[in-house]
Amino acid sequence: MFEVKNTTDLDMAAINQTAVYLGDGIGFIVTREPPSESVLRKTYTVCNDSGQGRKAILILTDAQLFELLDLRCKDGSPTKWLQKHYRAFRTGLRVTRQLNREQPAPNGESADANRPTVLVPISQAAQQIE
Repeated sequence: MFEVKNTTDLDMAAINQTAVYLGDGIGFIVTREPPSESVLRKTYTVCNDSGQGRKAILILTDAQLFELLDLRCKDGSPTKWLQKHYRAFRTGLRVTRQLNREQPAPNGESADANRPTVLVPISQAAQQIE
């Protein structure tokens, strides 16, 4: 599923809407600019909370679409690019989970809900793949 948002400021409502429409599987939101940390965190939450079927929402920007078009015009593989983007999402999700487990809770408490969330941006996760 692809959803196109003509906005520079993607919000939580857009992620929630896509998650509802998506069902299970992978969905893409195309937007003008890269998402904020909070929006990216929301995509991780959707993936974590989706249970067995697992849904993933990847966000593509105008610049990334141009990159894909340029790649295709040069007889490159957009499929490999998208697979790398998906792996970066999954790596960021996995690293974020690991960091959140290791993060000490405030005041020495042990409850996970009281721990600050550590977020690994997709771009940083992609560097770990290369």
